[in-house]
Amino acid sequence: MRDHESLVIETIREMVERRTGTTATVTLDSDMIDDLEMDSLEIAELSAVLEEEYGEDPYTAGTLARTPREVLAFYQATSSS
Repeated sequence: MRDHESLVIETIREMVERRTGTTATVTLDSDMIDDLEMDSLEIAELSAVLEEEYGEDPYTAGTLARTPREVLAFYQATSSS
């Protein structure tokens, strides 16, 4: 199992690069909708990858994360409870 940060950043970068055909820079504070222009299908794909890897994901749990940092905060909160 990869660590959460690597998986989230790499998955988002791969999706954006697949769509745009160019190298994407993804940071913890990149807004997936405004900065990276991800659409609802890409967010759903990210949700599926996270669910498969970790057994849960923020979107299914009702958290509407817009940045990788917010996705990671979900996992930090669930691992400490």
